[in-house]
Amino acid sequence: MNGWAGRLDLSEASYLAALRGIASVEVLETPGELWVRGPQADAESDPRLLVVPWRSRYRIIDTGEIVPAGRRVPCGSLPTGAWSPLVREVRPVPQIASLSGRIGAAVTLRIAASTDVREGTCLSLPFASFSRWAELAPAVRLERLEFALSSGGRALVRGEPLPPLPGELYYEWGRVLLPCGWACSPAVDPVVLEAVLCLQAGELARLRPSGSFERIPTSAFVRARRSAVRLSAGELER
Repeated sequence: MNGWAGRLDLSEASYLAALRGIASVEVLETPGELWVRGPQADAESDPRLLVVPWRSRYRIIDTGEIVPAGRRVPCGSLPTGAWSPLVREVRPVPQIASLSGRIGAAVTLRIAASTDVREGTCLSLPFASFSRWAELAPAVRLERLEFALSSGGRALVRGEPLPPLPGELYYEWGRVLLPCGWACSPAVDPVVLEAVLCLQAGELARLRPSGSFERIPTSAFVRARRSAVRLSAGELER
């Protein structure tokens, strides 16, 4: 019969599971090792055979002799005995279902002082201070900024570089504004923090050291043109 054959250590028998899909594969156990054979000569190049850590591989020729891979001279014959179909010897075993995980004690998410100081990209300050600065600031500085105005008369200025004015500095962690010098504890990815705060599309959140936060719609920000600043000042006066 033409075909292929191979032998491997008994301890490596589990690798033969990869060959269950190859037709008519048979196995024979001999002292200390397993012999495997297949009748299809073209299956010798099947990539699934490369998974098995063979001691040796052979080609079976018409005379029934075996030729070592890469050689032309036969080295003997297959061992005789009761060859058995591989699908009978290697059978899938259902895995025992794993136990479901247990949720331990809940972790409280908070913000704490941090040595990892980040550059501020948002500045909270009285709108009057920002308005006076904007009247004299070069247009090239203003065009890189935007601001949102609160009903309490404070402005949240966003952009880089920020105005050189006293106020509360924040950095952006995803869509969450955190005070400079502070960080989440335990450390979490921005996406996790956004989910905890239930942020919707088009929203930012500003966290304070006290743990409170406020939602800010991104639509509340306008470009920091002098005309926009003057218009906002007029609305506050009214």
